[in-house]
Amino acid sequence: MGCSKYILTFFSALFLISLVSAVACTQSDQIILSLSEVTNAHGALSYSTWYAESICFDTLFGGKYTGASPKTCAANDHNLVLTLSNLGANAHAKQYTPLEYIPTPVCYGDLICRNVIAPANCAATEKLIVSLSSATNAHLASYGASAESTYPVKICCYSPSHPNVTSTLNVSINSPIGGQVFSSSTVPLNVTTNISAQCISYIDDLEDEDTTHDLGTGVHFTRDLTGLSNGQHIIYVSCTAGRQTKLVNKTFSVNAVSGDIPPEVTITNPTDKQKFCINDNINYALTLRGVAANLLNTTWNFGDGNITDPIAGCLANPALCNQVHSYPAQKSYNIRALVKETANNNRKDKDKVRVDIYKRVAGLNLFAIITEPADNSEPIASGGWINFSGSESYISNCSLTQALCDKSKYPGTTCYHPCGELYCYDLPKTDAVLGTDYNFWFNWTFKNLSDGTHEYVEDFTGIGNFTNHSFVAFKKQFPDGNYSGSLKIGYEGLPLS
Repeated sequence: MGCSKYILTFFSALFLISLVSAVACTQSDQIILSLSEVTNAHGALSYSTWYAESICFDTLFGGKYTGASPKTCAANDHNLVLTLSNLGANAHAKQYTPLEYIPTPVCYGDLICRNVIAPANCAATEKLIVSLSSATNAHLASYGASAESTYPVKICCYSPSHPNVTSTLNVSINSPIGGQVFSSSTVPLNVTTNISAQCISYIDDLEDEDTTHDLGTGVHFTRDLTGLSNGQHIIYVSCTAGRQTKLVNKTFSVNAVSGDIPPEVTITNPTDKQKFCINDNINYALTLRGVAANLLNTTWNFGDGNITDPIAGCLANPALCNQVHSYPAQKSYNIRALVKETANNNRKDKDKVRVDIYKRVAGLNLFAIITEPADNSEPIASGGWINFSGSESYISNCSLTQALCDKSKYPGTTCYHPCGELYCYDLPKTDAVLGTDYNFWFNWTFKNLSDGTHEYVEDFTGIGNFTNHSFVAFKKQFPDGNYSGSLKIGYEGLPLS
Protein backbone atom coordinates (compact mmCIF):
# COMPACT_ATOMS: atom_id res chain seq x y z
CA MET A 1 0.00 0.00 0.00
CA GLY A 2 1.52 3.32 -0.97
CA CYS A 3 2.23 6.05 1.53
CA SER A 4 0.79 9.52 1.24
CA LYS A 5 1.90 12.78 2.80
CA TYR A 6 -0.33 15.71 3.62
CA ILE A 7 1.34 18.96 4.55
CA LEU A 8 -0.20 22.30 5.39
CA THR A 9 2.05 25.20 6.38
CA PHE A 10 1.03 27.87 8.88
CA PHE A 11 2.60 31.21 9.69
CA SER A 12 -0.22 32.52 11.89
CA ALA A 13 1.77 31.48 14.93
CA LEU A 14 4.82 33.46 13.85
CA PHE A 15 6.73 34.93 16.78
CA LEU A 16 9.60 37.39 17.17
CA ILE A 17 12.33 37.39 19.81
CA SER A 18 14.56 40.30 20.67
CA LEU A 19 17.78 39.51 22.49
CA VAL A 20 20.43 41.77 23.95
CA SER A 21 22.56 43.39 21.27
CA ALA A 22 26.36 43.71 21.18
CA VAL A 23 27.89 45.47 24.16
CA ALA A 24 29.29 48.96 23.62
CA CYS A 25 31.18 50.50 26.55
CA THR A 26 30.05 53.83 27.99
CA GLN A 27 33.54 55.27 27.28
CA SER A 28 36.37 54.03 25.08
CA ASP A 29 38.85 54.12 27.99
CA GLN A 30 36.77 51.40 29.71
CA ILE A 31 37.35 48.88 26.87
CA ILE A 32 39.68 46.07 27.90
CA LEU A 33 39.45 44.07 24.65
CA SER A 34 37.36 43.88 21.46
CA LEU A 35 35.88 40.69 19.97
CA SER A 36 34.43 39.81 16.58
CA GLU A 37 31.56 37.79 18.12
CA VAL A 38 30.24 36.70 21.51
CA THR A 39 31.81 33.26 21.03
CA ASN A 40 34.11 31.52 18.53
CA ALA A 41 35.61 34.99 18.16
CA HIS A 42 38.81 36.67 17.07
CA GLY A 43 40.23 39.45 19.22
CA ALA A 44 41.62 42.95 18.72
CA LEU A 45 43.15 45.63 20.93
CA SER A 46 40.75 47.99 22.66
CA TYR A 47 41.53 50.95 20.41
CA SER A 48 40.75 49.05 17.19
CA THR A 49 37.68 49.87 15.10
CA TRP A 50 37.23 46.43 13.54
CA TYR A 51 34.92 44.88 16.13
CA ALA A 52 31.83 46.15 17.99
CA GLU A 53 31.73 43.50 20.74
CA SER A 54 33.54 45.03 23.72
CA ILE A 55 34.72 43.71 27.07
CA CYS A 56 34.06 46.67 29.37
CA PHE A 57 35.67 47.29 32.77
CA ASP A 58 32.77 49.36 34.10
CA THR A 59 30.20 46.74 33.11
CA LEU A 60 32.16 43.91 34.73
CA PHE A 61 33.23 45.65 37.91
CA GLY A 62 30.23 47.91 38.45
CA GLY A 63 32.12 51.21 38.20
CA LYS A 64 34.53 53.12 35.97
CA TYR A 65 38.28 52.71 36.21
CA THR A 66 39.67 56.23 36.69
CA GLY A 67 43.40 55.56 36.88
CA ALA A 68 45.79 57.13 34.36
CA SER A 69 46.72 55.30 31.12
CA PRO A 70 44.69 52.17 31.86
CA LYS A 71 45.83 50.34 28.70
CA THR A 72 49.56 50.69 29.35
CA CYS A 73 51.29 47.49 30.46
CA ALA A 74 52.72 47.84 33.98
CA ALA A 75 56.10 46.61 35.15
CA ASN A 76 56.42 42.86 35.75
CA ASP A 77 53.17 42.15 33.87
CA HIS A 78 51.14 43.37 36.81
CA ASN A 79 48.07 44.15 34.66
CA LEU A 80 48.53 41.67 31.76
CA VAL A 81 45.25 40.00 30.74
CA LEU A 82 46.32 37.87 27.75
CA THR A 83 48.29 38.16 24.48
CA LEU A 84 47.07 38.32 20.88
CA SER A 85 48.76 36.90 17.79
CA ASN A 86 48.93 40.26 15.97
CA LEU A 87 48.07 43.96 16.14
CA GLY A 88 45.37 43.83 13.45
CA ALA A 89 42.02 42.07 13.16
CA ASN A 90 41.44 38.29 13.18
CA ALA A 91 43.90 37.77 16.05
CA HIS A 92 44.00 34.53 18.02
CA ALA A 93 44.73 34.61 21.75
CA LYS A 94 47.24 33.09 24.15
CA GLN A 95 46.61 32.69 27.88
CA TYR A 96 48.28 34.90 30.49
CA THR A 97 52.00 34.08 30.74
CA PRO A 98 54.23 36.30 32.95
CA LEU A 99 57.02 38.22 31.21
CA GLU A 100 55.90 37.05 27.75
CA TYR A 101 54.84 40.03 25.61
CA ILE A 102 55.16 38.28 22.27
CA PRO A 103 53.52 39.13 20.08
CA THR A 104 50.82 41.60 21.34
CA PRO A 105 50.00 42.05 25.05
CA VAL A 106 46.57 43.14 26.29
CA CYS A 107 46.87 45.05 29.57
CA TYR A 108 44.39 47.07 31.61
CA GLY A 109 44.37 49.29 34.69
CA ASP A 110 45.03 47.57 38.00
CA LEU A 111 43.75 44.13 36.92
CA ILE A 112 45.46 41.11 38.42
CA CYS A 113 44.66 38.13 36.20
CA ARG A 114 45.21 34.38 36.20
CA ASN A 115 44.26 31.34 34.10
CA VAL A 116 41.62 28.98 35.49
CA ILE A 117 40.97 25.65 33.77
CA ALA A 118 37.42 24.26 33.68
CA PRO A 119 35.63 22.83 35.55
CA ALA A 120 37.13 25.24 38.12
CA ASN A 121 35.62 28.74 38.23
CA CYS A 122 36.85 32.24 39.04
CA ALA A 123 37.10 33.15 42.72
CA ALA A 124 34.33 35.19 44.35
CA THR A 125 36.51 38.32 44.21
CA GLU A 126 37.33 37.83 40.51
CA LYS A 127 35.45 38.46 37.30
CA LEU A 128 35.53 36.27 34.19
CA ILE A 129 36.88 38.47 31.37
CA VAL A 130 36.96 36.00 28.46
CA SER A 131 37.44 32.27 27.98
CA LEU A 132 39.82 30.66 25.46
CA SER A 133 39.39 27.51 23.40
CA SER A 134 42.96 26.42 24.25
CA ALA A 135 46.12 27.72 25.93
CA THR A 136 47.56 29.06 22.63
CA ASN A 137 46.27 29.95 19.14
CA ALA A 138 42.84 30.15 20.70
CA HIS A 139 39.44 31.53 19.77
CA LEU A 140 37.73 33.64 22.42
CA ALA A 141 34.31 33.80 24.08
CA SER A 142 32.94 36.81 25.97
CA TYR A 143 32.07 36.63 29.66
CA GLY A 144 28.45 36.99 28.49
CA ALA A 145 28.45 33.84 26.34
CA SER A 146 26.08 31.02 27.30
CA ALA A 147 27.38 28.14 29.40
CA GLU A 148 27.46 25.89 26.33
CA SER A 149 29.57 28.47 24.44
CA THR A 150 32.14 29.14 27.16
CA TYR A 151 35.63 27.72 26.59
CA PRO A 152 37.75 25.72 29.08
CA VAL A 153 40.56 28.25 29.67
CA LYS A 154 39.08 31.08 31.75
CA ILE A 155 40.82 34.44 32.21
CA CYS A 156 39.84 35.56 35.73
CA CYS A 157 40.79 39.04 36.97
CA TYR A 158 40.66 40.96 40.26
CA SER A 159 40.61 44.76 40.57
CA PRO A 160 42.02 46.18 43.83
CA SER A 161 40.28 49.50 43.12
CA HIS A 162 36.86 47.79 42.84
CA PRO A 163 37.12 44.86 45.27
CA ASN A 164 33.64 44.90 46.76
CA VAL A 165 31.50 46.01 43.81
CA THR A 166 29.26 43.33 42.35
CA SER A 167 28.27 43.41 38.69
CA THR A 168 25.43 40.90 39.07
CA LEU A 169 22.24 42.78 38.13
CA ASN A 170 19.35 42.63 40.59
CA VAL A 171 15.98 44.29 39.91
CA SER A 172 13.27 44.96 42.52
CA ILE A 173 9.70 46.19 42.00
CA ASN A 174 8.93 48.04 45.27
CA SER A 175 5.50 49.25 44.13
CA PRO A 176 3.04 47.81 43.41
CA ILE A 177 3.34 45.05 46.03
CA GLY A 178 2.30 41.61 44.80
CA GLY A 179 -1.43 41.08 45.35
CA GLN A 180 -2.09 44.73 46.20
CA VAL A 181 -5.54 46.15 45.30
CA PHE A 182 -5.84 49.78 44.14
CA SER A 183 -9.03 51.86 44.18
CA SER A 184 -7.82 54.05 41.32
CA SER A 185 -6.96 53.37 37.69
CA THR A 186 -3.59 55.10 38.33
CA VAL A 187 -0.99 52.96 40.12
CA PRO A 188 2.52 54.12 41.19
CA LEU A 189 5.47 52.10 39.87
CA ASN A 190 8.74 52.13 41.84
CA VAL A 191 11.74 50.09 40.67
CA THR A 192 15.31 49.90 41.98
CA THR A 193 18.43 48.15 40.66
CA ASN A 194 21.71 47.50 42.46
CA ILE A 195 23.83 48.80 39.55
CA SER A 196 23.15 51.31 36.81
CA ALA A 197 20.81 49.77 34.22
CA GLN A 198 18.43 50.69 31.42
CA CYS A 199 14.86 49.62 32.20
CA ILE A 200 11.59 49.23 30.32
CA SER A 201 8.14 48.43 31.77
CA TYR A 202 5.20 46.61 30.21
CA ILE A 203 1.60 46.31 31.37
CA ASP A 204 -0.05 42.88 31.09
CA ASP A 205 1.23 42.00 27.64
CA LEU A 206 4.83 41.78 26.46
CA GLU A 207 3.66 41.65 22.83
CA ASP A 208 1.79 44.99 22.89
CA GLU A 209 4.08 47.95 22.11
CA ASP A 210 1.39 50.34 23.35
CA THR A 211 1.97 49.10 26.92
CA THR A 212 5.75 49.71 26.78
CA HIS A 213 7.41 52.59 28.66
CA ASP A 214 11.11 53.44 28.66
CA LEU A 215 11.93 54.08 32.31
CA GLY A 216 15.38 55.45 31.48
CA THR A 217 18.86 54.66 32.81
CA GLY A 218 19.96 54.64 36.45
CA VAL A 219 19.27 52.73 39.66
CA HIS A 220 15.92 54.23 40.77
CA PHE A 221 12.84 54.52 38.54
CA THR A 222 9.36 55.89 39.25
CA ARG A 223 6.33 56.56 37.09
CA ASP A 224 2.54 56.31 37.26
CA LEU A 225 0.76 53.47 35.48
CA THR A 226 -2.36 55.15 34.11
CA GLY A 227 -5.56 54.09 32.40
CA LEU A 228 -5.78 50.66 34.04
CA SER A 229 -9.02 48.73 33.73
CA ASN A 230 -10.71 46.98 36.64
CA GLY A 231 -9.39 43.51 37.41
CA GLN A 232 -6.04 41.80 37.75
CA HIS A 233 -2.91 43.15 36.01
CA ILE A 234 0.75 42.20 35.69
CA ILE A 235 3.55 44.75 35.57
CA TYR A 236 6.72 43.50 33.83
CA VAL A 237 10.05 45.33 34.18
CA SER A 238 13.01 44.41 31.97
CA CYS A 239 16.41 45.93 32.87
CA THR A 240 19.71 45.66 31.02
CA ALA A 241 23.22 46.34 32.33
CA GLY A 242 25.91 45.45 29.82
CA ARG A 243 25.07 41.94 28.67
CA GLN A 244 22.89 41.14 31.65
CA THR A 245 19.12 41.34 31.37
CA LYS A 246 16.64 40.65 34.17
CA LEU A 247 12.87 40.41 33.70
CA VAL A 248 10.74 40.62 36.86
CA ASN A 249 7.00 41.04 37.42
CA LYS A 250 4.34 41.70 40.05
CA THR A 251 0.61 40.96 39.99
CA PHE A 252 -1.88 43.49 41.36
CA SER A 253 -5.55 44.43 40.97
CA VAL A 254 -7.59 47.56 40.25
CA ASN A 255 -11.08 48.15 41.65
CA ALA A 256 -11.78 51.71 40.50
CA VAL A 257 -14.16 53.88 42.46
CA SER A 258 -17.53 54.80 41.00
CA GLY A 259 -17.31 57.41 38.28
CA ASP A 260 -13.81 56.34 37.23
CA ILE A 261 -14.38 53.18 35.20
CA PRO A 262 -11.56 52.27 32.82
CA PRO A 263 -12.67 50.64 29.57
CA GLU A 264 -13.18 46.88 29.53
CA VAL A 265 -14.00 44.65 26.57
CA THR A 266 -15.12 41.02 26.47
CA ILE A 267 -15.64 39.04 23.26
CA THR A 268 -18.94 37.16 23.65
CA ASN A 269 -19.05 35.59 20.19
CA PRO A 270 -17.34 33.52 18.90
CA THR A 271 -16.11 31.58 21.91
CA ASP A 272 -12.45 30.63 22.29
CA LYS A 273 -11.38 27.65 20.11
CA GLN A 274 -14.76 27.51 18.35
CA LYS A 275 -14.78 25.59 15.05
CA PHE A 276 -16.13 26.78 11.66
CA CYS A 277 -15.82 25.94 7.96
CA ILE A 278 -14.17 27.89 5.16
CA ASN A 279 -16.38 30.82 4.03
CA ASP A 280 -18.75 30.49 7.00
CA ASN A 281 -20.14 33.88 7.98
CA ILE A 282 -19.03 34.21 11.60
CA ASN A 283 -20.87 36.66 13.85
CA TYR A 284 -18.61 38.72 16.11
CA ALA A 285 -20.03 40.39 19.23
CA LEU A 286 -18.66 41.94 22.42
CA THR A 287 -19.61 43.74 25.59
CA LEU A 288 -18.06 46.99 26.84
CA ARG A 289 -17.69 48.72 30.18
CA GLY A 290 -16.47 52.30 30.61
CA VAL A 291 -17.40 55.98 30.69
CA ALA A 292 -19.31 57.22 27.63
CA ALA A 293 -17.99 60.75 28.08
CA ASN A 294 -14.49 59.47 27.39
CA LEU A 295 -15.46 58.52 23.82
CA LEU A 296 -14.66 54.83 23.46
CA ASN A 297 -13.42 53.55 20.11
CA THR A 298 -13.47 49.82 19.38
CA THR A 299 -11.41 47.94 16.78
CA TRP A 300 -11.60 44.31 15.59
CA ASN A 301 -8.49 42.49 14.32
CA PHE A 302 -9.56 39.25 12.61
CA GLY A 303 -6.07 37.70 12.50
CA ASP A 304 -5.90 37.43 8.71
CA GLY A 305 -4.72 40.98 7.99
CA ASN A 306 -8.23 42.48 8.14
CA ILE A 307 -8.69 45.19 10.78
CA THR A 308 -11.76 47.38 11.15
CA ASP A 309 -11.66 51.14 11.44
CA PRO A 310 -12.32 52.41 14.98
CA ILE A 311 -16.05 52.12 15.83
CA ALA A 312 -17.63 54.69 18.17
CA GLY A 313 -20.83 54.43 20.21
CA CYS A 314 -20.68 50.73 21.12
CA LEU A 315 -21.00 51.39 24.86
CA ALA A 316 -24.50 52.79 24.44
CA ASN A 317 -25.38 50.51 21.52
CA PRO A 318 -23.29 47.29 21.50
CA ALA A 319 -24.85 46.23 18.20
CA LEU A 320 -22.76 48.90 16.45
CA CYS A 321 -19.70 46.72 17.15
CA ASN A 322 -21.25 43.53 15.79
CA GLN A 323 -19.31 42.25 12.79
CA VAL A 324 -19.58 39.42 10.26
CA HIS A 325 -16.39 37.91 8.86
CA SER A 326 -15.37 34.75 7.00
CA TYR A 327 -12.08 33.02 6.19
CA PRO A 328 -11.05 31.52 2.82
CA ALA A 329 -8.27 29.23 4.15
CA GLN A 330 -8.10 26.26 6.54
CA LYS A 331 -6.14 27.50 9.54
CA SER A 332 -6.28 28.70 13.16
CA TYR A 333 -6.84 32.45 13.58
CA ASN A 334 -6.41 34.68 16.65
CA ILE A 335 -9.08 37.39 16.88
CA ARG A 336 -8.58 40.49 19.03
CA ALA A 337 -10.93 43.25 20.12
CA LEU A 338 -9.39 46.52 21.35
CA VAL A 339 -11.28 49.32 23.09
CA LYS A 340 -9.55 52.65 23.66
CA GLU A 341 -10.60 56.01 25.04
CA THR A 342 -9.94 59.17 23.07
CA ALA A 343 -9.85 61.11 26.34
CA ASN A 344 -8.56 60.51 29.90
CA ASN A 345 -5.03 59.31 29.02
CA ASN A 346 -6.22 57.03 26.20
CA ARG A 347 -6.98 54.15 28.55
CA LYS A 348 -7.62 50.84 26.81
CA ASP A 349 -8.37 47.14 27.17
CA LYS A 350 -8.40 44.12 24.85
CA ASP A 351 -9.63 40.54 24.61
CA LYS A 352 -8.63 37.60 22.41
CA VAL A 353 -10.15 34.33 21.17
CA ARG A 354 -9.04 31.66 18.69
CA VAL A 355 -11.15 30.09 15.92
CA ASP A 356 -10.25 26.97 13.92
CA ILE A 357 -11.38 26.94 10.28
CA TYR A 358 -12.03 23.58 8.54
CA LYS A 359 -12.19 22.60 4.87
CA ARG A 360 -15.65 21.66 3.61
CA VAL A 361 -14.52 18.34 2.12
CA ALA A 362 -13.64 14.95 3.57
CA GLY A 363 -10.01 14.53 4.58
CA LEU A 364 -7.42 15.91 6.94
CA ASN A 365 -7.34 19.35 8.59
CA LEU A 366 -4.00 20.34 10.13
CA PHE A 367 -3.73 23.04 12.80
CA ALA A 368 -0.25 24.29 13.75
CA ILE A 369 -0.59 26.27 16.99
CA ILE A 370 2.30 27.88 18.91
CA THR A 371 1.39 28.64 22.53
CA GLU A 372 4.94 29.48 23.70
CA PRO A 373 6.51 31.97 23.35
CA ALA A 374 3.79 34.62 23.14
CA ASP A 375 3.11 36.44 19.89
CA ASN A 376 5.64 39.07 18.84
CA SER A 377 8.56 40.53 20.75
CA GLU A 378 9.73 39.52 24.20
CA PRO A 379 12.84 40.99 25.83
CA ILE A 380 15.01 37.99 26.67
CA ALA A 381 18.53 37.96 28.03
CA SER A 382 21.20 36.71 25.65
CA GLY A 383 22.02 33.08 26.39
CA GLY A 384 18.76 32.56 28.33
CA TRP A 385 16.60 29.51 27.75
CA ILE A 386 13.35 30.13 25.83
CA ASN A 387 10.35 27.80 26.07
CA PHE A 388 8.71 26.68 22.82
CA SER A 389 5.49 24.69 22.63
CA GLY A 390 3.22 23.48 19.85
CA SER A 391 1.32 21.17 22.19
CA GLU A 392 -2.11 22.50 21.19
CA SER A 393 -1.49 21.61 17.53
CA TYR A 394 -3.75 18.88 16.22
CA ILE A 395 -4.88 17.00 13.11
CA SER A 396 -8.50 16.07 12.45
CA ASN A 397 -9.85 13.56 9.93
CA CYS A 398 -13.27 14.46 8.56
CA SER A 399 -16.03 12.56 6.78
CA LEU A 400 -19.28 13.73 5.20
CA THR A 401 -21.52 11.54 7.39
CA GLN A 402 -21.67 10.54 11.03
CA ALA A 403 -21.61 6.85 10.04
CA LEU A 404 -18.35 7.17 8.06
CA CYS A 405 -16.72 9.09 10.91
CA ASP A 406 -17.76 6.45 13.48
CA LYS A 407 -16.41 3.70 11.21
CA SER A 408 -12.99 5.27 10.57
CA LYS A 409 -12.16 6.82 13.95
CA TYR A 410 -9.44 5.43 16.21
CA PRO A 411 -10.32 3.67 19.47
CA GLY A 412 -10.92 6.14 22.25
CA THR A 413 -11.63 9.09 19.94
CA THR A 414 -14.98 10.86 19.49
CA CYS A 415 -16.65 12.22 16.37
CA TYR A 416 -17.78 15.83 16.51
CA HIS A 417 -19.64 18.14 14.14
CA PRO A 418 -17.56 21.32 13.54
CA CYS A 419 -19.64 22.85 10.76
CA GLY A 420 -21.70 22.25 7.66
CA GLU A 421 -21.92 18.59 6.73
CA LEU A 422 -18.61 17.57 8.33
CA TYR A 423 -18.11 14.95 11.04
CA CYS A 424 -14.55 14.76 12.37
CA TYR A 425 -12.34 13.12 14.98
CA ASP A 426 -8.89 14.23 16.15
CA LEU A 427 -5.95 11.91 15.57
CA PRO A 428 -4.41 10.63 18.81
CA LYS A 429 -1.37 12.63 19.82
CA THR A 430 0.83 9.71 20.79
CA ASP A 431 2.10 6.61 19.01
CA ALA A 432 1.34 4.60 22.14
CA VAL A 433 -2.28 4.19 20.98
CA LEU A 434 -3.12 0.88 19.28
CA GLY A 435 -3.59 1.24 15.53
CA THR A 436 -1.89 4.63 15.02
CA ASP A 437 -0.39 3.80 11.64
CA TYR A 438 0.83 7.34 10.95
CA ASN A 439 3.42 9.91 11.94
CA PHE A 440 2.40 13.31 13.29
CA TRP A 441 5.49 15.41 12.62
CA PHE A 442 6.63 18.93 13.51
CA ASN A 443 8.91 21.23 11.53
CA TRP A 444 10.29 24.34 13.30
CA THR A 445 12.14 27.06 11.39
CA PHE A 446 14.12 29.87 13.02
CA LYS A 447 15.50 32.86 11.10
CA ASN A 448 17.82 35.69 12.07
CA LEU A 449 16.25 39.06 11.23
CA SER A 450 18.98 41.24 12.72
CA ASP A 451 20.65 42.22 9.45
CA GLY A 452 17.43 42.47 7.44
CA THR A 453 18.36 39.62 5.10
CA HIS A 454 16.33 36.85 6.80
CA GLU A 455 19.49 34.83 7.09
CA TYR A 456 18.76 31.13 7.61
CA VAL A 457 19.45 30.00 11.16
CA GLU A 458 18.00 26.56 11.80
CA ASP A 459 15.40 24.17 10.45
CA PHE A 460 14.57 20.84 12.10
CA THR A 461 11.88 18.20 11.82
CA GLY A 462 10.89 15.32 14.08
CA ILE A 463 8.05 13.01 14.99
CA GLY A 464 5.68 14.61 17.46
CA ASN A 465 5.16 11.98 20.13
CA PHE A 466 3.22 13.96 22.72
CA THR A 467 4.60 11.72 25.45
CA ASN A 468 8.17 12.58 24.41
CA HIS A 469 8.18 16.34 23.87
CA SER A 470 11.50 16.73 22.07
CA PHE A 471 9.82 18.28 19.03
CA VAL A 472 6.48 19.34 20.55
CA ALA A 473 7.75 21.34 23.53
CA PHE A 474 11.36 22.19 24.26
CA LYS A 475 13.82 24.87 25.39
CA LYS A 476 16.28 26.66 23.13
CA GLN A 477 19.01 29.33 23.34
CA PHE A 478 19.92 32.01 20.79
CA PRO A 479 22.90 34.38 20.45
CA ASP A 480 22.29 38.14 20.28
CA GLY A 481 19.88 39.31 17.60
CA ASN A 482 16.23 39.48 16.49
CA TYR A 483 14.65 36.23 15.36
CA SER A 484 11.46 34.90 13.84
CA GLY A 485 10.12 31.39 14.12
CA SER A 486 7.38 29.37 12.48
CA LEU A 487 5.86 25.91 12.89
CA LYS A 488 4.61 23.50 10.26
CA ILE A 489 2.93 20.22 11.13
CA GLY A 490 2.26 17.27 8.87
CA TYR A 491 0.70 13.84 8.58
CA GLU A 492 2.54 10.92 7.06
CA GLY A 493 1.24 7.39 6.87
CA LEU A 494 -1.33 5.05 5.28
CA PRO A 495 -4.19 6.76 3.44
CA LEU A 496 -7.25 7.26 5.61
CA SER A 497 -10.73 6.35 4.40
